[in-house]
Amino acid sequence: MLTLQEAIDIIDDACPVIIEVKKGSNIELLIEGLKNTRLPKFVTFSSFNMPILRAIKAAFPDVPLTVNEKWSGVRGSRHCRALGTKYITMNQRWLWSGFVWSMSRSGYKLGAYPLNNPKKAKKWAKYGLYAALTDYPNLLRII
Repeated sequence: MLTLQEAIDIIDDACPVIIEVKKGSNIELLIEGLKNTRLPKFVTFSSFNMPILRAIKAAFPDVPLTVNEKWSGVRGSRHCRALGTKYITMNQRWLWSGFVWSMSRSGYKLGAYPLNNPKKAKKWAKYGLYAALTDYPNLLRII
């Protein structure tokens, strides 16, 4: 298994990288380990945990953050405003076309997880869905 550093070295700038930091992670160790690392050009940190996102923002103020939210668009957008980010991911179970359109129109970059239905992904893309996080990337093509 690769370390995070080895994965970053291999990926370089070949594709976007989302580093999701789980609750209970040793955030100080992660930050210290990445302080002297050249992060990929298209990297974002994501978490469901606001204290983690605040610590990452303090350590890496120029790196975009993604707020992970289970079901509440109101809470998710409030957290985004507090962090100064427009990136949010939400469980696809709670999304619908009107909500996707509203978030996009408000300037948010909304991602849906786990979005494993290609028809739904294509439909929501028309309404402004920014990203589909899927368990089956072979089923989804860039739209």
